[in-house]
Amino acid sequence: MLSDVSIRKLLAGGLIEPMPHDWQIQPASVDLLLGEMATPTVGTSPWLLQPGEFRLASTLELVTVPADVVAMVSGKSSLARAGLTVEQAGWIDPGFSGQITLELFNATRHPIRLEPEQPICQIAFMRLDQRAARPYGTRGLRSKYQGQTGPTPARPGNFAQDGRGG
Repeated sequence: MLSDVSIRKLLAGGLIEPMPHDWQIQPASVDLLLGEMATPTVGTSPWLLQPGEFRLASTLELVTVPADVVAMVSGKSSLARAGLTVEQAGWIDPGFSGQITLELFNATRHPIRLEPEQPICQIAFMRLDQRAARPYGTRGLRSKYQGQTGPTPARPGNFAQDGRGG
C-alpha cells in the first residue's frame, strides 16, 4: 500500500483531477469529495437521503489509475457511524479512468443530509509487482465503465442481467 509520500508523487502525474487539497491527503489514502447525486426516487431534496433510501452518487474527482497500480475505495468511518453506507465495487483496476460511482444507503430512521463537495469516501493505492499486460479499457475486456462521468447505473453485462459478470 502506498504512503502519502508515494501518493503525492502519483498526484503530480495526474492521478486525481482536480488536484486534491492538502487536507484530503491522508497517511495512506486520499479523501474524495461528493460530486453528483442521481435524481431521487423518494425524498424532498436531491441532497437529503431518506431512511432506507438507496441512491447512486459520484465523486467530484476524476481518477486515472496507472497500469502498475490498483486502488481500493471505501466509505468514511465518520459517515458510517452516522448510519450512511457508502458502497462501491471497491476495486479500481489498473488503467481505469473516470469518476467513481458510489452507492449510498441510509440505514437509519432519520434523513441524512449530504453536502456537495463533502468528503464521502477514501481511496488507497497499491503498487503491482509489474505493469498490467491488459489494463482496464483494453479491447476484449468488456470494460463498461471506462471514462464514466456522474452517477453511472449498471450497464448490460452484469451478473443480474446475463450471468457472465462485468
